[in-house]
Order: sequence, then structure tokens, then C-alpha cells
Amino acid sequence: TVFVTKASSASDSNDGLSMGSAKATIAGALAALGTNGGTIQLGGGTWNISSADSHGNAVTLPYAGSCLRGLGQNLTFIAVACSVIWGVQCQGALSEVHDLTVQAVTGGSVTWGVGVDTPTSVGSAEGCHFHSVESRATTGTMVNAFAVGPTWTSIITGSVDIAETLFHDCKGDNVSNAAWILGNGVGGN
Repeated sequence: TVFVTKASSASDSNDGLSMGSAKATIAGALAALGTNGGTIQLGGGTWNISSADSHGNAVTLPYAGSCLRGLGQNLTFIAVACSVIWGVQCQGALSEVHDLTVQAVTGGSVTWGVGVDTPTSVGSAEGCHFHSVESRATTGTMVNAFAVGPTWTSIITGSVDIAETLFHDCKGDNVSNAAWILGNGVGGN
């Protein structure tokens, strides 16, 4: 587990292995995980995202078995203040997002709030779980709150596996298109 807090002692140069030596940013925690899955535990507060990551998202969980966990929908916020494709995207199988709110704020434009899709037209992001997550626009724009496999038409041929994605106690609000998008309208797994 890599810890991330708003404490004044938090720094991305810390090892992140305890609350006392926590990272300061989500990006710092993802770098600490490297190419391995693992858990990122966010403390309370608002995590401002002002530029997209290398995938064009606010937060990307690219490896299987990754988990992004907050302290609760009303305690941990990811505030997106830039143009991104996803607020939080799980790209690897068995990834999870828990107990937080993703919101588009002033300057933020989000196509897909939270969900799962593969980075290419071939791959697996099956078995992802989302628990107690809210996805919404506040002062920014969010098109869709939650999505499962919205990108690739190859899911009909079996090249993309997004099966067994589960959502529990998740809420989408104040979006311009849909709270939930399942598949791309062509096919689904």
C-alpha cells in the first residue's frame, strides 16, 4: 500500500509506506507502484488534477490488481480542472476504485467519469470493481459519469474482455449525456 495525504509532511520524495511518510500526489503514488498492481490509499481532502496524464486521463490505473481507495464519498475528492478522456480509468484486470468522488470543476471537461476500458483494441480489464464512488460535474463539464468498455468495437469479436465488472453503491449526477454507459452500442462482453 502507498499512502497519499494532504499533511504538510507529505512529499513525493517520501517512500509512501506509512501515513507518516506519505506521498503528496496520486501521480507520486502511481510512480511508486511502478509496473506492479497495488493499493493507493488517499487521505481526506481534495486532490486537484490540473493536467492530463500520459494516457489523456486524470488518473489511470494501468496494471492488473491496482486499487485506488479514498476515505469516503464525502471525504476524498478528485477534482478535475483540465480536459481529460477519463476521470479515473481502470485499464488492468481486477482493478478497483473505492470510497471517493470524482468531479469536474472549473476548467474541467471529462468525457467518461469513472470506469473500465482497455488501452488498445486487444486486452483484458475484466473483474474490475467500483464501490461507493460518486462521479459528477460541479462547475465543470462531465459527459458520462460511469462507463464500461465504451471505446472499442472489437468487444463483439472477443478481442477485448471487460466481463464481470461490478458497481456497488455508485452514483452519477449532473452529467450532460448519461450516468451509465455500458459498451459502445455495437457489442459487449
